[in-house]
Amino acid sequence: MVIKRKQFMGDKTLRSYVIPKGTTEIGEWAFSGCKALSRVAIPSTVEHIGRDAFANCDQLKVASLYHETEEEEDDLAGLMAIALRYFKTDDRLITERRGGREHWLKLWDEACETFLDSPDEEGFRPFLAGGEEDYEDEAKKREEHCKMARLRKARAVYERLVTYERLMTLGDKERLSRFQRRFRENDMAFKLLTSELECPRQAFRVYECAGLLTRENCLRVLNVLPEECVELKALLLQRVAVETQDFSLELI
Repeated sequence: MVIKRKQFMGDKTLRSYVIPKGTTEIGEWAFSGCKALSRVAIPSTVEHIGRDAFANCDQLKVASLYHETEEEEDDLAGLMAIALRYFKTDDRLITERRGGREHWLKLWDEACETFLDSPDEEGFRPFLAGGEEDYEDEAKKREEHCKMARLRKARAVYERLVTYERLMTLGDKERLSRFQRRFRENDMAFKLLTSELECPRQAFRVYECAGLLTRENCLRVLNVLPEECVELKALLLQRVAVETQDFSLELI
């Protein structure tokens, strides 16, 4: 059984989908542009996923694997969703998900490193134009494209650090440090914090462990946080108070 090429492409009403048992292949662009799709369950029989099968599935947060009898409680479903949305097709991330967790995480990390190393401009298609205004518009579009690329990279690293926080497993400390460094160096990390993240305490711990919650950064985020982010604001204010107190002690 096969999910055909472009079978659900652009379906704005699809919110969750259980791919039928016995499916062996998901075709190119099969779910591309399904903006409302947040959950997908993939049978363990799937051996190949085509190019960009889940591209532009902006709400996809959970991609779990299930066997013929039942869906697994999959604590790596968030990372699988990231892989489907952002990474180049690597069938090993599907076929070897049935194996050991540590081995699969190593494969995911390798794919993520490749994604992080890709140029921010990748996929940008400049248009041919004749006027100066057209070139200025192209420059703005290029800049926005690159910002969105960095935001996706921040999201991928954040999800990996969340997994480490939740499961206390990343493979080795060197990889943890490398991902934390990548997160610190991404100028869109705070954009992610102010606009997209659930579970404020979890987000706070990830940013704190990555060394991002300096007093200056906390104040900068507090200035732009939406009013409804009450819990996160409280945590950041507590952090600022501690930082200020420590600074005062140093002066004494």
